[in-house]
Amino acid sequence: MPDLFRYRLQYMRRDNPHRIHHMTVTAADADEARRITALRDPLYLISVASPRRGGRVVIESPDPMDEAKARDDLLNGVAHFDREYVEWRETDVEVTG
Repeated sequence: MPDLFRYRLQYMRRDNPHRIHHMTVTAADADEARRITALRDPLYLISVASPRRGGRVVIESPDPMDEAKARDDLLNGVAHFDREYVEWRETDVEVTG
C-alpha cells in the first residue's frame, strides 16, 4: 500500500473562477489529490498552484488476532456487541449460521 499524505489544494471553481478555494485531501501523490478534489467538488475547474504536501497519514491495521477471535466467536454463536453501538437502533440482532 502506498504512503498517504495530506495535500492542500488551491483551486478555482466553474461558478466563480475569480475566487480561490481551498481543500485538504488525503492522497498518495499530487495528481491523485487533484482527482479527489475534482470528485469532491463537481464545480472544480483547475488548480492554481501545485498541491502542497503535508504530513504522512499513518493507518493502523487492526490486530489480525482480534479479527480472527471475533470471527470465531461469531461463528460459535458468541457475538460481542458494545451497547453504545447497538442501543441507539433499538432493534434485535439475530445471527444465523
